[in-house]
Amino acid sequence: MTLVTIKALFICICMVESGNNPAAFNQREQAVGCAQITPICFKEVQRLCPGWRAMKHDDCFEPRISLALFIAYCRKKGATTPEECVKLWNPRAKCEYRTRVLNLFKEQL
Repeated sequence: MTLVTIKALFICICMVESGNNPAAFNQREQAVGCAQITPICFKEVQRLCPGWRAMKHDDCFEPRISLALFIAYCRKKGATTPEECVKLWNPRAKCEYRTRVLNLFKEQL
C-alpha cells in the first residue's frame, strides 16, 4: 500500500474507533486516541520497533504519533492489504467492524 492509501485507511479506522476524536479514551480497555491504541498493541510495537521504546502509551493521544504507530505495526507484521491491516488492528472485532472500516475506505478512493 502507498503512504496515501495507508493514511486514508487509518482515517477510516479512526472514524469507526472514536469518531476521529484524538482525546478519546476507553476506560475498560485503556485504549487511547483517535485510533484507540491499547497498551497491548503499543507494547507490541515497542517490541518490534526499538525506536518506539522511548515513547509512552499516552503519546498516542497525538494523531501523528498514532498514524506512525499504525504504519509501523502494519509493516512489521507484514500486512499488505487494507483487509489485512484492519484485521490486524482489531483482531477481536466482529465482522461488522471490518465491513464499516472497509466501506468507508472504499468511499475515499
